Amino acid sequence: MTKLAQHWTSVEAQLGFRHFRVVGQGGRSPERWVELVAVLDATQRLRLPLRDLCDPALWSSGLQPVVENLPSEPALETEGSEQEPLPE
Repeated sequence: MTKLAQHWTSVEAQLGFRHFRVVGQGGRSPERWVELVAVLDATQRLRLPLRDLCDPALWSSGLQPVVENLPSEPALETEGSEQEPLPE
């Protein structure tokens, strides 16, 4: 068996967190599992099948930067729009 990376980043938040480290693993193929703990809160643990952890659509190996989709800024004023003057 290949060596499993120690840190993982979830595509979606799990227990409110995205970054985890491996603290345990067990089971036998095909029922292998890993136990993860949230990097920012060691009380938050997650156990999942190893096949889920190895799915790149769900998890990335290592501590990857997380870029959240922020709401877009409202459009700047458009040409020809009427605005009231500011009070002096």
